[in-house]
Amino acid sequence: MLPKVELISVLEAAGQLRVSPASADNLLRCGLLGTVYSDGRRQYVTAWALRDLAERPPAPDRLPPAVWARPGPPVDEGDGRRFRGWHAAATAADRKAGVDRWWQLRQPDRLLGALFVVTVAGFVAETYRIRRLTGQDEMGRWQLALAAARDKDASCYLGTRLPARQGGRLIRHQLPLS
Repeated sequence: MLPKVELISVLEAAGQLRVSPASADNLLRCGLLGTVYSDGRRQYVTAWALRDLAERPPAPDRLPPAVWARPGPPVDEGDGRRFRGWHAAATAADRKAGVDRWWQLRQPDRLLGALFVVTVAGFVAETYRIRRLTGQDEMGRWQLALAAARDKDASCYLGTRLPARQGGRLIRHQLPLS
């Protein structure tokens, strides 16, 4: 006999996580809510996957300086092009490729060595260090060479939940640039 699996609607998950339905949908599409089930009308996630996120503690009040990136999920643009995005089930290389390009940056050289924190709806997904700038496209956007970060600064972020912030796929940083 198969074990019972408790399913929770994405709308109910949003309430339990204290995020908007749009943020819960982003968590779902980025894979942080695990396997998605559907009855043809609604989407559901397992209670244990939801608990994993709900039990994450808030980040400490005083965090080390870092660049916060909020990528979106992979998207088919409908014209044969695919926006790579970020998804928890992707390979490590594909997850990194989903966040390492193309960023509009002022004074990008000042970000070298900075901690790079990937968040989805406020939940920290991964941490990297910016090692170097590897290229710039025709619109002046930069590609970053990232390396996984598991140092003391990164450990302040990993497994936590950051304060909610409004906005889209952007980089927010707390680095002194003066």
